[in-house]
Amino acid sequence: MPFSELKDAVIGVEATSYLQHMIDDQPSHEPLLAALGGDPIALKHHIENELDKWSSNQMRPVFVFDGQSVVGKDEMSLKNARAALAKTQKAWDLYSNNRPEDAVKTFGASAGAVRAQDLYHILQEVLAERGLDFLIAPFSACAQLAYLDTLDEQYIDGIMGSKELLLYEIHDAIINPPTSSDWEDKSFSGIIKSELLTKLNVVANPEMFHDALLLVGTSFLPPFPPLQVESIISSQPYTLTDAINLLRTSNRSVTTTCSTFQDILEKQDPTWLIKYRKAKMSVKHCCTVTTDGLVHIRDWDNLSSDNSE
Repeated sequence: MPFSELKDAVIGVEATSYLQHMIDDQPSHEPLLAALGGDPIALKHHIENELDKWSSNQMRPVFVFDGQSVVGKDEMSLKNARAALAKTQKAWDLYSNNRPEDAVKTFGASAGAVRAQDLYHILQEVLAERGLDFLIAPFSACAQLAYLDTLDEQYIDGIMGSKELLLYEIHDAIINPPTSSDWEDKSFSGIIKSELLTKLNVVANPEMFHDALLLVGTSFLPPFPPLQVESIISSQPYTLTDAINLLRTSNRSVTTTCSTFQDILEKQDPTWLIKYRKAKMSVKHCCTVTTDGLVHIRDWDNLSSDNSE
């Protein structure tokens, strides 16, 4: 998507995805951040530099931040933090064994050691200094962006963020967080949801597509354990297509799929189906804020009485 087509456009940006991309990738990636702790030394500078690029290309971002955690998100954050801690410990072991270069590489590969949510204050400070608008969603920034993307009055012209936006009803296109080459080429890359549905042959079954997205794992639901078993999915890492194929062999039912692999679930994650159902509800009945400042729960009339659980 060339910048020439986005002149004067207002893009809704998922702040978590944008910040995490800056933390984990060049040129703003700081490999020793996991070892040193605290805030990234140069992050504010890189944020200001990127906002200058938005301005010089006559585009304006509206960042949307996550609010309270949906059910399952804190658990996933803890799981990812433990995995990152294991990598960090390995890096310290390398450093202790007089292998500093290998240690730095391992520290730098400790994705998840620093959470984007812990750095919200830096981005919000810069946005406030520049007088740029930003929003804090009640819960999911993706849900809030999807709401803004489908408004009749066109509050924003497009959305930028993670693939979790595909879980919600959106206009169609998702712009990926920009890389340094995107700015040089003056063009964003992204995903067209309708084209993806066609490619996966699920146009007639959008619900199966959404279930497959949950099966491969999200920020609030761990991946379906059988997808990680090589005897079931020989080509690892698994893909969205693998999840769709599992559903196709089980009459497009997640419950049936879980019954088929009950033995694996019992060993690895006995409560996965319950977690899935809660995740499904958090998406189906997502909570957003309207442009009038009112809190809105999607499909409220069909919400069950036990929704708080």
